[in-house]
Amino acid sequence: MNLVTRLSRGFFSPLEGARIIFSSPKNMTFAAIPFFIGLIFIVLGFAAASQYLDPWIQGWLDSFETLQDWPTIKPIINFLALLLTWLLVSIVNFIAGYICIIVVGGPFYALMVEGIFKRELNDQKSRGTWKLMLSMLLISLLKIVVFAFIGLICFLLAFIPGLNIFTSFALVLLVAFDCTDYAFEVDYLNLRQRFRFLLSHIVEFSGLGLAILATGVLPGSFFVLLPIFICGATKMYIQLSRNTV
Repeated sequence: MNLVTRLSRGFFSPLEGARIIFSSPKNMTFAAIPFFIGLIFIVLGFAAASQYLDPWIQGWLDSFETLQDWPTIKPIINFLALLLTWLLVSIVNFIAGYICIIVVGGPFYALMVEGIFKRELNDQKSRGTWKLMLSMLLISLLKIVVFAFIGLICFLLAFIPGLNIFTSFALVLLVAFDCTDYAFEVDYLNLRQRFRFLLSHIVEFSGLGLAILATGVLPGSFFVLLPIFICGATKMYIQLSRNTV
């Protein structure tokens, strides 16, 4: 296949993932459970912040006697302080919600991927539901540390002129690779085999990364579409690893 065809295969693989999810009530359940748990986590975070954070900020601002002498400026400073604080809270809450979805969703996404393997490859041997769920739960916890470290490095490199595009591409490629990690685990690939597969099909993964990057237009949409990316990446992996079209 030429470069454009390979890139298109990765870019449009989420469409196949959407078809897989909506064609199975079980997959829809596996996709919905971690999302709603993460959503509840985010809502509770904002509820707790609104109950305790606002009074604390207001009391902190009132402690500055200088502001009491500027009644005209004080409302503006109050508004800016609340705005900046809530922006910070939103970022922290979003990251915490993402971690919650990754940890909780790992076992469910693994079962979803295992179902795709069983349907696509009749000779695929299952390692057992509970063993697979425990394995992906431990891997999800490990991913948090790895992603935090890599994300920090990419964040620092983003301030260096000329490396902005590279770091952005590296991040979406990492996410695309991570979406396929569930398929790697079900197919018993070790770390060396996983990276070898990534390097052999870097064009397809780049296409999937571009599709993931496109979801950045709508904030938070990646959380909703994450199961679709995982299922699409799984189907693409099966096709590429078994040399099927």
